[in-house]
Amino acid sequence: MVATITTVSYYLIHDVLESVFAVKALEEYLSFLEVRINKLTFQNSFLWQSSVADQLWPLSKSIKNIKSPIKFLELYQSIVILGITVLFPLYIYYKIIVTTQLDRALIFWLSALALYIMYSAYAANRVWKDVNTKLRKEVRKLIRQGLYDVS
Repeated sequence: MVATITTVSYYLIHDVLESVFAVKALEEYLSFLEVRINKLTFQNSFLWQSSVADQLWPLSKSIKNIKSPIKFLELYQSIVILGITVLFPLYIYYKIIVTTQLDRALIFWLSALALYIMYSAYAANRVWKDVNTKLRKEVRKLIRQGLYDVS
């Protein structure tokens, strides 16, 4: 049961991260197009990415007395993830240890499940960091390569 809940939880986390990945990649491409069009027209015909979007969706800023929901979403996201992937398994472990005799097989399965949970947490954290810190730079690099590879 704990493995199923952990797997479903991390599946949902990665599903959301995949959507964020797609949005951020498209955002970078739109930014590239905006800059190119503005250079070709010699004016700021498009300014969403360069002027507006960065002010509306920074990761942790508020805009002129308007609280950004991202801080609260991240707080609740952390609580849900911590509860489902750490606190719930710890509670189950506690109940198992208190109510059963620990034999080698049970210790092996509990240890394997603990390793699975730790690896899943590491993988989700790594993907989150990559999507939020490295993705835009890599998309820019791919766009530049595509510009020069076109024959």
